[in-house]
Amino acid sequence: MSNHCLACGTESPEGSSFCTHCGSALVAVCGSCQFSNPPASVYCGHCGTRIAGAEAGSASGLPEASGSRSGPLERRQLTMLFCDLVGSTSFSKRFDPEDMRDLLSHYLGTTVEIVGRFQGHVADCRGDSILAFFGYPTASEDDSERAVRAACTAIEEVSKLKAPDGECLKVRIGIATGTVVVGEVFGGHLPRLSAVGDTPNLAARLQALANPGCIVIAASTHQLVGNLFECEDLGHHQLKGFTKPVHAWRIVGERSATSRFEASHPAGFAPLVGRDEEVRLLMQRWDQAKEGDGQVVLLAGEPGIGKSRLVQALREKTSGEDCLRLQYYCSSRHQNSAFHPVIELLERAAELSPADSTEQKLEKLRGVFSRSGSDLTTVVPLAAGLMSIPYKEAPSSGLTRSAMRHRDDLREALLGHLFGLTARWPVLAIFEDVHWIDPSSVELLECIIERAHAHRILVVITSRPEAASAWIGSAQVTLLALNRLSRRQSTEIIGNLVGNSPLSDTMVKNIVARADGIPLFVEELARTILERAADEEPASGFADPRHRLPVPATLHDSLMARLDRSPVMKEVAQTGSAIGREFSYPILAAVTSLPRDRLDEGLDLLVRSGLVFRLGMPPDAVYSFKHSLVQDAAYGTMLRGQRQSLHERIAQVLEDRYPVIVAEEPECLAHHCAAAGKFVPAARYCLAAGQRAYRRSANTEALNHLDDGLSQLAKVPESSARTEIEASLQAARGLVLSAVMGYAHPKVEEAYERARNLMESQTDTHQIFPVLFGLSELHCVRGKIDLAVGLAGKLLSLAESVNEPDLRMAAHTMLGTYHWYMAENRESERHLTAAIEVYDPTRHARLAEIYGHDLGVAALSFLALNHWVSGRPARSLEATERALALARRINQPSSLCFALVLNLSCLALANDAQTMLRRAEECMTLSSDNGFAYWLSAGRIYRGWALSRLGQPETGIADLEQGTKGWQATGADPSMTWYLALLADSYLCGGRVEDAMVAARTAAEKVQQSSERQFAVMVDCALAKVLLALPRPEIGEAEVCCRRAIETARRQGAPGWELRATLILCRLLAKSGRGNEAAKLIRAAVAGIDQDNDISVDLRAAAEMLRKIGARADEADDHFPPGNAGMSSKRR
Repeated sequence: MSNHCLACGTESPEGSSFCTHCGSALVAVCGSCQFSNPPASVYCGHCGTRIAGAEAGSASGLPEASGSRSGPLERRQLTMLFCDLVGSTSFSKRFDPEDMRDLLSHYLGTTVEIVGRFQGHVADCRGDSILAFFGYPTASEDDSERAVRAACTAIEEVSKLKAPDGECLKVRIGIATGTVVVGEVFGGHLPRLSAVGDTPNLAARLQALANPGCIVIAASTHQLVGNLFECEDLGHHQLKGFTKPVHAWRIVGERSATSRFEASHPAGFAPLVGRDEEVRLLMQRWDQAKEGDGQVVLLAGEPGIGKSRLVQALREKTSGEDCLRLQYYCSSRHQNSAFHPVIELLERAAELSPADSTEQKLEKLRGVFSRSGSDLTTVVPLAAGLMSIPYKEAPSSGLTRSAMRHRDDLREALLGHLFGLTARWPVLAIFEDVHWIDPSSVELLECIIERAHAHRILVVITSRPEAASAWIGSAQVTLLALNRLSRRQSTEIIGNLVGNSPLSDTMVKNIVARADGIPLFVEELARTILERAADEEPASGFADPRHRLPVPATLHDSLMARLDRSPVMKEVAQTGSAIGREFSYPILAAVTSLPRDRLDEGLDLLVRSGLVFRLGMPPDAVYSFKHSLVQDAAYGTMLRGQRQSLHERIAQVLEDRYPVIVAEEPECLAHHCAAAGKFVPAARYCLAAGQRAYRRSANTEALNHLDDGLSQLAKVPESSARTEIEASLQAARGLVLSAVMGYAHPKVEEAYERARNLMESQTDTHQIFPVLFGLSELHCVRGKIDLAVGLAGKLLSLAESVNEPDLRMAAHTMLGTYHWYMAENRESERHLTAAIEVYDPTRHARLAEIYGHDLGVAALSFLALNHWVSGRPARSLEATERALALARRINQPSSLCFALVLNLSCLALANDAQTMLRRAEECMTLSSDNGFAYWLSAGRIYRGWALSRLGQPETGIADLEQGTKGWQATGADPSMTWYLALLADSYLCGGRVEDAMVAARTAAEKVQQSSERQFAVMVDCALAKVLLALPRPEIGEAEVCCRRAIETARRQGAPGWELRATLILCRLLAKSGRGNEAAKLIRAAVAGIDQDNDISVDLRAAAEMLRKIGARADEADDHFPPGNAGMSSKRR
């Protein structure tokens, strides 16, 4: 009896019935003649007797009891072979049953033996059909090739068998490669192997396409063996059970060819081969950079092509030079974690430890930034905030200024540090895997690329080809695309790796053929074979399917061959892969069920195998997979239930023991909860991650987190918990969307309305309040101010019903705002004053995270406007500057933009174009940095008007036109009449009277259609000015406009507007010889203006006009004290 296992090739001890390596049955013994048959035989190959207990579905030829149970199961990539005897139905009709039994016995015995010869397993025998698989339990890197070779051998050898009438037997064979769940299924006490998935069915369907004596393979198999065999393309076929047409190929014959691989990972640190020209180019760019001509090199190529190895070669070449090397690592798991590569770099550079105190961490940061000569009082607090390190020192004036524009100053601080280093050393800055970079880091990298030319820096960026084109085009940027290696170069890599270890020429050629010129493939295949040779085991690898990433099967084979060599190493790798690309010893120890000694053993094996890198020593060690594909390979072997259980344990450990991670990386908890199937908790963590990103002004990341949360909730049925969290997610989305797209954007309304509907039965006022607040803002910005007032009134009622001062303050702020737009100035002032009386900057600054901007800033800003229209220009200026200073202290971008835009409104009313220009540009920069389309358009409008007033009308008009279009694109309507009036004024500055008339008439029409009445006076004034500027001035209509404006202002109780309109009318009257009437009107208008400490431009104009029309000087002086004639220019 043979002791050679047909499944794995192991020679077991004499007398063994089962393989000592894989557990497969060695023989199926005939109970009649004692002949030793292949293990899956149904009939004895010697006497034809049915083997006792044999079942058609038994992979081992052993009986299967009812109530079967499963042993260890895995996800595997297997190649399935389905073989069917041609004409068996005809044979059964033509031949005697005993003859038919002999025919089937010989056919099945021959085929089963061939499958075993090529290390396959027979999974099922049904009648005249055989289903076999290749790649389990002992996989090899050439499973698909062996399946095809087994099929070719079966075609040949079965054709030598003859039916009783002398006809030669023929078979059809179908082969497919794909993902299955495979493992032992126990019947009673005896095992058999089973594979479940679409792949077996596909192989059977492909068999039906084959002609007698032919082999048809799937595209998945052709991808792996297409260069080893001559294949005929059979096109696409619609197969039963498959929704999409299936591409099929026919095996024609064998040929000499290399294998093809689609993806892999960067190489290790073996000697670099075949990249001399690339290294030479990089060194040339480095030499240029050292001379002050900064350079950027984009290293692009498919995964595994050697991008990282080329970067390592550059580092080695520059190792003896007095320079700095900085490495930024992007991560697929942190694509929505703002500035993740920067944070990781700073942590490495500062050598931060969890055991460090806050002061120790800050001191280490100071040490890092001191190397660049950075202003430590500015940069350290910013970096500490980025890294969530508490910073309690009182800010200096410099710090206060840096905090005004958080993201802008943070980015500038990081840039200043980087380029400051170049003043002392040449810098080699490497950005790895930029195809996974987060949006905030993209902005930083773009600035680095843009400014690199003026510094001693070489920036090397590695990315996949599809991500490399974004920065091509600048003179300092070089694209370096990496190609595959030649056969000679691949052989050289193997020689460097092997050294004195024996490796046959045939094996070397096989490695070269299979690697297809991808360096990582060459190295991994060779290393696996060397490890097998060291243990005197046959060289082989294991396949691992990946549903997450399109990883080539042959690379999985190589990686899994090394992981499967030790069960404990594999289990540790699987657990680590679920934690992440990087995992710490304490978390791993808390998650795994392995004893400590076995855990340490597995980790040591992983490190020694080169699959994992270790930083530090246990229990403080941190481990990192050599590449993400190694992590994917380990993760991919686990079944869904195993993964879910692991992720659930990881989430529990993090929640119980790592509150800092829970607070600072809620997206990490969201990932693990989602992978564990805990979708509601995952959504809660997505909400926390979105809110945290919003607080950091990382709005793109915030929206991604919130959308992820909604995606998680879509997987669970309706429940009160789902409704509650969805409402919160939608409310948060409405807040972020309003910042990014503008308050009136349809998506903002969609989010808030969905939240409102979900909260219909909500009794928690604090939950519904921000939603109604957001909707009221939306209606106001759309110009539906009456609806906004109605909702704001409801907000006030809600606040009073729970006697909550904070809510009452928010309602008063909104009501004061809306009444101001409706020109109900006294009512507006009452509400705004009530809000300001309650406001406490220390206690209420946090509310900006709920309402989108600081309520104190909003109330003061609108009160400033109210002061101006109410005839208190000095108090207006004082209030708007207070609002702006408050916004700068709070350091929240949206609040600062709010304050800047309303400050610009006050400056426009004061005709202070110089200050306007400076602050409009500040507003535009801040808005652009944070993606605030609404505020960006407003800032552009005011910059345009300021430029027009400063003698650049054409540039200003372009800004105004673009700004008003952008404003309307956000869905905004309030202030549009005011902006059109400014546009008309700018057209007049540029001599474009006809365009000015169109703008003024359009504004006048909008005033009549809108409930916004605040700017009605301004529009009539603008129209009057245009009428007077016509080639043939329309004096009569202009006078009508002015008198209507004055009447409107008096009705509104707006002395500020009244004086503005009176001045235009009086210029008209003075020119018409009606000076006395003009003087009388001016005196009446001036009487309504507060002149204490006055700096009003309108009062000065009124005084000058009185003097010009000949009024008594003493009367003029009585109204305009000489000491107040000037206007202060001291503004920040």
